[in-house]
Amino acid sequence: MVRDREQYNSLSPVYKGPYRVVRQVQGGAYILRDVDETLMSRNYSPEELKLISQDEIIPKDELYEIEAIINHRGEPGNREYLVRWKNYSKDDDSWLTAEAFTDPKSINIYWRKLGKSINQNDEVVKKKNNEAEKNKKQKLPSDYAPNIPNEDYNKVKKALIEKQIIMKAP
Repeated sequence: MVRDREQYNSLSPVYKGPYRVVRQVQGGAYILRDVDETLMSRNYSPEELKLISQDEIIPKDELYEIEAIINHRGEPGNREYLVRWKNYSKDDDSWLTAEAFTDPKSINIYWRKLGKSINQNDEVVKKKNNEAEKNKKQKLPSDYAPNIPNEDYNKVKKALIEKQIIMKAP
């Protein structure tokens, strides 16, 4: 994942991605490739990167973009949202719980359009918002070794190469 320099507001995701590391260049920056196998237009310093587990990567064909939330039902903590999917008809609308959203932004926009704040009893949405805010405020040290404190760098790098999170330079 790459830190998003153009965050629009505090509810915007802090990181974009996922990306695959192609190789590290001489200055220490990394060349990245996106899920479409396209090389990124610039190199990224280690401070801009966040290591994620291979298990956290959701295949692109399993991700859908939300056009809008149309309605909601249920009580706080057990609430569902009727989602209209981008590039799909209303026949494909579906009910989702807050846990199914990868980003709380759509839920927050929905409640703002209704002129209401999120019900403070809705613990699920509050938790997602708190996690997004925590990720935003998290500072990365200048010697950032992606989320693996107190580990030998070469051992970690070898493990990442074996799991194909980092690819060897050609």
